[in-house]
Amino acid sequence: MALSETPLAQLPDTVQTAIDKLRGEMGGDGPLRMMVGLWVDQLESLLEDLRLGARHGDGGQLAAAAHRLKGTCALLGAHDLRARAAAIELAGLDGLPRTVEEDVDRFAVEARAFARLLESLR
Repeated sequence: MALSETPLAQLPDTVQTAIDKLRGEMGGDGPLRMMVGLWVDQLESLLEDLRLGARHGDGGQLAAAAHRLKGTCALLGAHDLRARAAAIELAGLDGLPRTVEEDVDRFAVEARAFARLLESLR
């Protein structure tokens, strides 16, 4: 089934718009499916980097993982997730406030839910 035929009703309008734009820019469904698949496949590894960076006080590791997640969330139109990733990135750069582990946990729950929605696009 082509991505254009995939039911996207459960995705937020910003995500649908971003996917339509990416489909056009990338020249069709194949490259878009690959990008979505890479994000979904790498998500758990990046979330683990976030958790480890927060747990061990490694702001650089935390910021780097959050930065990667932030960029992809922005490309996919997941603006709330992008904003959460940006806040985590800043926490890593600014000295890790004590709530960063809670922020990482909340982000992980939301990112996994988003990944489940994106699975239909693979």
